[in-house]
Amino acid sequence: MSYQNDAQWPSASSSSSSVNGARSPPSSYFPSHLDTNTLTPNQSSQYAPVSSPSASFHVVQGSELPRHARDTTPTSPASAYSRRKSMGASASMLIGPDGNGSGSGSPVPRTHSGTLPLTSKSTIVRSKPTAFVRPEEVWREILKTAYGRDKAFKIIQYLMRVFVLVHSRSPKLFRFKNSHELVRRLNVAIGHLGMTRKNLIMFNWLTPLIHIISPSESSVPFASSAATLSSPTLMHRFLHAPPPVLLDLLNAITDDVATFWRLGLLGERIGSRAARLADWFWFASTLAGLVEVGAERAMVKGMLRELEARLYDAEMDKTTDLEKIDEQEKELSRLKSQFGWLAVTRLKLLLDLTFVCAYDLFKFKRARDPVKTISGLGSALLSTYKMYNSQQDTILKNNQ
Repeated sequence: MSYQNDAQWPSASSSSSSVNGARSPPSSYFPSHLDTNTLTPNQSSQYAPVSSPSASFHVVQGSELPRHARDTTPTSPASAYSRRKSMGASASMLIGPDGNGSGSGSPVPRTHSGTLPLTSKSTIVRSKPTAFVRPEEVWREILKTAYGRDKAFKIIQYLMRVFVLVHSRSPKLFRFKNSHELVRRLNVAIGHLGMTRKNLIMFNWLTPLIHIISPSESSVPFASSAATLSSPTLMHRFLHAPPPVLLDLLNAITDDVATFWRLGLLGERIGSRAARLADWFWFASTLAGLVEVGAERAMVKGMLRELEARLYDAEMDKTTDLEKIDEQEKELSRLKSQFGWLAVTRLKLLLDLTFVCAYDLFKFKRARDPVKTISGLGSALLSTYKMYNSQQDTILKNNQ
């Protein structure tokens, strides 16, 4: 539909006019939205068809086109989807790869997430799979060693002692029938498990003995291959051995002698004295361990404070390299983990000290069974937890 020939454009003063019976838009709209070089008043013009590539008027860029009322004709979802699909296909055929509307016919690549497609310079960073070790594998490696079986039997033994302790302190009303027979069997099993543990840790003195006779270069300060021309004597090595290593050696030897006595291979006089000496050496080695752990905790705590101060200064300085900050953060997390494990070790040594010092050496009678049972179970759980974590780290390193 087009305007009639020789139709006069309305002047700026007139508000509206009628063309072919239809109300024309206000005259104030055209001066700002139409190019006056193309259409001016007192000119005859016709609108070009919609399909024509060139129009008879031009819209000024940045202007707002007149709004039309939406078509209220109801449409089905299928027809709307087909319309959108056809429009998308035609647009993808008209827009070239460079996006300038050249109409080369190559479709625009699309992605499901709505992001731009990857180019040849794009780099795909694949995250490493999280390492995982099954608990069964860790327990299998733990129970392969005599030390691991000793800790497993210790947990079972002290759980039985906890059951016997609770049963003996509970009222008779809450005890089930034939409970005395069960308690008797548990006491027998507790004694056998204790003897089994003593047999498992026999000849444990070989480890400190090898450490004294042939120490590694890392354990000897200022050690070098050309430091001395002749190797030191055996007496010199024993005299210069660390005190905790000597205490572990003496404790293991006297404990084995006491075990031979319990097996019936030695007399009571030698066996009882060896058992008493083993308790004293255990007490001394526990005290030495507490002193060593305390000194190490103080050193690690100072390193933590120093590293936190350096990390704070590095983060405040904008010129600091990010890789250096990442390395310091990794070192900080490592020191925090080490400080936590030192706290676990100190708690375990305190429980051992309570067990051996208060009741085995000084013969305290008050709350003997509850304290020894709780301290023994706590020490077993903490040592097993440390061993489990250490074995898990070893398996992860071997799998890498």
